Amino acid sequence: MLQKLGLTQDDVLESLFPPGTWGICGAADEGGKIKPVGDKILGATFDDLGQHGQHEVFLDNKGNGTSSLVQEICEKVQTSLPASSGLTKLDADHIKVTFESLLGRRIGPGKNQQKSLCGWSNDHGKVGEGADPKLLLFLGNCQSLTMSYKYSKQDPDKDKFDILLKPGDVVLFMNDSRNWVQACTEVIPQTSSRNDSSKAGGKNMPFDFSHVWIQDHRPLKKKRLEMWQKIHDDNSKKPDKWFQNFYEIKRSLKFDVQSM
Repeated sequence: MLQKLGLTQDDVLESLFPPGTWGICGAADEGGKIKPVGDKILGATFDDLGQHGQHEVFLDNKGNGTSSLVQEICEKVQTSLPASSGLTKLDADHIKVTFESLLGRRIGPGKNQQKSLCGWSNDHGKVGEGADPKLLLFLGNCQSLTMSYKYSKQDPDKDKFDILLKPGDVVLFMNDSRNWVQACTEVIPQTSSRNDSSKAGGKNMPFDFSHVWIQDHRPLKKKRLEMWQKIHDDNSKKPDKWFQNFYEIKRSLKFDVQSM
């Protein structure tokens, strides 16, 4: 998708991390990179954020880099859809950015590997009716990542179906697919002999993979206000045992990080 827009991963990176945005980060093994509580790193880089992090960016119509990028992606996906899709408008009011660095972890079906990144999860943001589309933009410097889906957590894993993602890919979810549960079940890291991510221009990507969720939660706010508040309330973004640190983007891909 990025290639069709004439963009590389490096072109869009700063648009996904605009100054003024704040989020949470840390280490999956409950050992944040900075400690004890209250320690700070000013002018930090991605190397100081630990294994993973996440933040939201609410969009405006002022033509800033994030809004312009999302509009381009939505328009490109919209024009590529067949008329039979029934989707007449693809819009967004925010993005959620999650990023992950494996740092030696191995995820996949092989021996001595994690079966999944963090188990099966639900999408709680569906309004409950209509197409309710959302997009996943996949980025990173890994070769590929497998996302697996099934109808419910109770279904046996043998019934799952997989989507292989490579950096720069975009996936559209709508209608019943919004009700599926999902899990990241395999990550193929980068090797010197094979460089699929370079095709998407990811030579400077600072993490193994990132999920950029492009969504319109205005209908959710109107029809399921309690769920909208649960998803977007500041309390849902406080550091916890998995994300021990708080970060604020101060300038171009530079962060102030504090252990909480």
